[in-house]
Amino acid sequence: MNHKILTLDELERFRLSDNPKFNQILEKSRRSLKEEGGLKSDEFWKLVDESSTQESQQH
Repeated sequence: MNHKILTLDELERFRLSDNPKFNQILEKSRRSLKEEGGLKSDEFWKLVDESSTQESQQH
């Protein structure tokens, strides 16, 4: 028998690929991106900065 040892990242990807809820969220996101377009880079980073600021204020 040939066994492959999975890394934690590989194991996580494997588990998520078999998760119906995750796949539903992923498909919804893909549809939204296709229909509405995505965020521009500056919009994305603004949201990241805001999220980081809010998170650090909570701690």
